[in-house]
Amino acid sequence: MSDQIGRRRLGMRDAVVVVLVTLLSAGCGANPELPQATPASTTAAPPQRVPPTPADTGKPCTSVLGTTVTVQVAGRPVAVHLPVCYQRSSARYPAIYLLHGAGADETQWLDVGAATASDELTRTGVTKPAILVIPDIDGLPAAAADRFVIESLLPWVDQHYRTMADARHRSIGGISRGGGTALRVAAARPDLFSVVGGHSPATGTLSKELVQGLRPYSGRIWLDVGTDDSLAGATASLDQALRADGTKDHLEVNPGGHDRTYWRAHTSAYLTFYGTKLKGT
Repeated sequence: MSDQIGRRRLGMRDAVVVVLVTLLSAGCGANPELPQATPASTTAAPPQRVPPTPADTGKPCTSVLGTTVTVQVAGRPVAVHLPVCYQRSSARYPAIYLLHGAGADETQWLDVGAATASDELTRTGVTKPAILVIPDIDGLPAAAADRFVIESLLPWVDQHYRTMADARHRSIGGISRGGGTALRVAAARPDLFSVVGGHSPATGTLSKELVQGLRPYSGRIWLDVGTDDSLAGATASLDQALRADGTKDHLEVNPGGHDRTYWRAHTSAYLTFYGTKLKGT
């Protein structure tokens, strides 16, 4: 009797082994009802939802402030102030190039309130939106500064931002040494700009080439200087020379000296002039 029970148990054990071997050989791990493992090296990452850009949201823009970024152009920092809701729009904009004075950099115009004034003028409808471009040209000799603006800065900006890339929609102006550079560049290349300004401009020796070169800008030239500025006489001489040549300019002589307090007090007026004189604005 015990032998029969032993043989029955042995037979059942053998049967279990046979069943297990059969299941394994049949690939029980491939049961389609069970999740299948995938080697780590071939596991695909789950798809990630890319957050929508402001332009993709479809929501109206309610901001009243533009955006200022600093970029590098030919190894030099350039501050770019984009108008309100630039990221939500596909529109193209006029460009206003602003050059700083000697010993300063791309932050000078921001310090005297250019970005704030631009946003406010846009908000109140005095001027239409425009892109402000403020390069650092400190340390460059005059000729090199001119070449940088003409050959490097303008093409780069037109390539990377939605500008109206023609003279009718570009203005250029500057403070002190930057004012002299702006007037010189504009006189040399009237095919690139249509409005120009010199704010306490350091023009050096008044030249016939400068006066004649500014003829195409008649009615679209701004000059200003403080009463206590050592450059007041030179600025007045440039105004007289332009008028003698038949070129109309706007001259202001205001209380103040050659400093940021003076320029800060008039930045909004400068940008109003640039914005309203540009074609289409």
